[in-house]
Amino acid sequence: MLAALNLLEVMAADIINAYITAPCKEKIWTTLTSEFGNNKGKKAITVKALYGLKSADQAFRKHLADCMCSLDYKSCLADPDLWYKAWTWKGNHGNIKSYHSYMLVYVNDILCIHEDPDSVLKVLNKYFPLKPDSVGAPDIYLGAKIKLMQLENGVWAWGHQSVSVRKRGGQELLGLCFCAFTTTVQVTKVVT
Repeated sequence: MLAALNLLEVMAADIINAYITAPCKEKIWTTLTSEFGNNKGKKAITVKALYGLKSADQAFRKHLADCMCSLDYKSCLADPDLWYKAWTWKGNHGNIKSYHSYMLVYVNDILCIHEDPDSVLKVLNKYFPLKPDSVGAPDIYLGAKIKLMQLENGVWAWGHQSVSVRKRGGQELLGLCFCAFTTTVQVTKVVT
């Protein structure tokens, strides 16, 4: 709804191997096995957070927070996975428009709401490598299918797919339906 209200674009991306981008917070070592050839039997210290470590999630979260803060984004108090930043942009008629850019980041899933989300994701890609084929208009976020849809009254809105349960003849039928996040604003800029 925020994107539609502010005529902003929405893009999604996935971080490649999210946890191993973060430095390891614990001192962890291992003895190398035969897969390491001549180094078999030597001790190795883990320097990046590995999947499966108890501290991996915390290490990545701190690394992400440090990155977002260095980009001048602030974490929302109500939801620390929602990051926002005040922006201005010059409109078509020379007018200056103020708005907030949003980054919804849940582990490796990113949803960017911005006037030019591609430019923001390119900057983020310098800190966290993004899967090239994942950058674009979102179709799934956190397991829910989402899409840009035009309502009967001409308003464009983002919708998410949910499961609906209906009864017919005493039997429950599962169906999928798209529920729109609607606004009363007519959106004139649509990027698909």
